[in-house]
Amino acid sequence: MSGKRCLFQTFKSTLGITLIELLVVLSVVAVISMLAGTSFRNLIEDTDLLKEQRLLVKFFKLARGEAISRGYPVTVCRVASETQENCTSTSDNSAFWLMIALEPNANSFDQSVLKRIQIDDVQVTANATQFVFEHTGHLRTTDPSNPNTFTATLCRLNTGTSFNQRILEVISSGVITLRDGARCL
Repeated sequence: MSGKRCLFQTFKSTLGITLIELLVVLSVVAVISMLAGTSFRNLIEDTDLLKEQRLLVKFFKLARGEAISRGYPVTVCRVASETQENCTSTSDNSAFWLMIALEPNANSFDQSVLKRIQIDDVQVTANATQFVFEHTGHLRTTDPSNPNTFTATLCRLNTGTSFNQRILEVISSGVITLRDGARCL
């Protein structure tokens, strides 16, 4: 009987956990939670950057489609304010983009605003502040060094972490390509 009692006492003494074991488990859980939280936040912010990139791509595709369907040029530009009606005053660092159709009227062209968008919390750096889709769908930019390609680099603003740049390129044929760039600073 003493053998049973000894076995029971050994089993009984291992039912609980020590304070050290509890602290080790809690430490491991805290480290895993911290890593998962940081990764999840980066994923959310990276998804927001992709959302803004998709918005620009849709805007550019719509502009090209409008130029082809109307048979007249469509201009895309960055403008200084949300209420601006033309591309005469463009801005390198504005969040507002404007799409304008040039429609023939007697011996001149009338401008009509087709669409406006705002790109929030994303820094867009581009080689030109405006470009034109011709009636054929081909692109022409205001950049004299590269008149046949529009390149925009997107980076998140107001974040303490680094993310990959998103590079959007519109080539002369009007085709849009997307790729990852270097790290945002």
